[in-house]
Amino acid sequence: MRIRAERPSDALAINDLTIRAFTGMPYSEGTEAPIIRLLRQSGDLALSLVAEENGIVIGHIAFSPIKIGAHQNWFGLGPIAVEPSRQRAGIGKVLINKGLEMLKDRGASGVALIGNPDVYRSSGFTSDGRLTEILGMVEKPAPGTAPSNLMLPGRYILQPEVMRALDAQETGAGGEIQLTDAMAKLVGTQPFHAWLFDGQRYDCGSAAGFVIANLAVGLQREDVAPAVREFLGRN
Repeated sequence: MRIRAERPSDALAINDLTIRAFTGMPYSEGTEAPIIRLLRQSGDLALSLVAEENGIVIGHIAFSPIKIGAHQNWFGLGPIAVEPSRQRAGIGKVLINKGLEMLKDRGASGVALIGNPDVYRSSGFTSDGRLTEILGMVEKPAPGTAPSNLMLPGRYILQPEVMRALDAQETGAGGEIQLTDAMAKLVGTQPFHAWLFDGQRYDCGSAAGFVIANLAVGLQREDVAPAVREFLGRN
């Protein structure tokens, strides 16, 4: 087996391999092959490696540039695919390690992925515990009935199935059709993850909360903070 860079003639073999590798997997949305095609078409497939044996592609890994806050020159790992009959034989790990080595030589600052920490720890990946799986969610629970002390402030990246769930969703809390209820119906049928963070929460659902949020943002901006402070000092 040898690891080499993707060639233009490998595109179809990589596509078919990726489909075979993820078909029937409970964590797969079937988007892996299209993602690779889109990355290639947009020029964002920064590094694409294949594992080849006897002229046949039996493994593939993709790396693409990502943004993590103010951090620069980071890459995302995935999708990674291995021929089903050859899985659990170490091919994936060889692809990962080769890709990490090549990115390091290129001066990459780091590589991130979404996956089971136990699977990727041997390749040097660690989890800070902030990425967590969502097992359920409740819209505006009554006091004392909330399943946890965590909240969802919004900013979702959702699969298109949520629109069909919304279309059939009945009214919920507040007599409104709630996105949260539609999302909750999909938990268990597709992966749901959340990023835990510590930060100030502003309730923009009330008039006072909306004003307070705008004042807080204004105080953080150098161009308007002096005027905001002057106004607050006069009132």
